[in-house]
Amino acid sequence: AATGPIVVRGLGRHLELKELARRKVTEQREKEAKVFISDPKALANPPAGPYTVPEPFALSSYDDERTARKVAARRQMPSSEMAECTFKPQTNEGKVREMLNRILAEESTAERRR
Repeated sequence: AATGPIVVRGLGRHLELKELARRKVTEQREKEAKVFISDPKALANPPAGPYTVPEPFALSSYDDERTARKVAARRQMPSSEMAECTFKPQTNEGKVREMLNRILAEESTAERRR
């Protein structure tokens, strides 16, 4: 009968891996606690640092001067855009319309004379 210690192969490595896993879980919990601030007391007294501090804001209201400037700009826009249009094409459509209007005008004056 053996009276000495019993040697189990791989037991040391097994215990080492369990210790590493336990340490990894502990570190993960510490990181989560730091990043996600799970402690509500910490929210009451925020830590100093590069954190955004929320502040109330006021939406801008439309005053009369601002509205007047917008209306003036809208009125001026079409005239300034048309000033940039310097090309005036010569098409047959205008000549045809002019001729039709002249013929219709002549017919209506001829009918009135009768």
